[in-house]
Amino acid sequence: MTVLKQAPLPEDILTLGVEGVNQIWRDAKMRVVGKKSAQALIEAARHSVGTKEGVIAARIEIRMLLEDYESRNNRLQEVMTLIEELVKQIPMAEKLMEIKGVGIKTVSGFLAEVGDISRFRTTLNPGRIKFSPRAKRWVPFFCWSAGKGCFIYWSFWLHRCYSVTSE
Repeated sequence: MTVLKQAPLPEDILTLGVEGVNQIWRDAKMRVVGKKSAQALIEAARHSVGTKEGVIAARIEIRMLLEDYESRNNRLQEVMTLIEELVKQIPMAEKLMEIKGVGIKTVSGFLAEVGDISRFRTTLNPGRIKFSPRAKRWVPFFCWSAGKGCFIYWSFWLHRCYSVTSE
């Protein structure tokens, strides 16, 4: 993103060179990337295919797309902070958040579809509580998402434990 803001087209990247691209990354304090990544970007720009007409319009369009992306990302961050505040107000949400591998998105989506989970007396649903057709579609998705998060979390730790003990 930082390179796209300053050099949106392949010809701009080629004029910057490896040192220019690397300097942009250093100014943005990106520690992961280095000269090898800059060289790979230069090579990709060198082998890029495209038309040479409409360069000014392409730069303007890329700038507008980047601004649109940043504004949508800011709105998403605002909504996520609002969701975090609202989920903290729900009493059972804290218990769900304690499950390793289950995040705020899964908990908020599950609670939005199921509602107050204290209305369930047992883990079994004997048929007294009816879900709406919309909830019937989304509840399995959020349960799958929670299971996937737990599986990824615990499989990481199992792999780490077994790889340490096998050495």
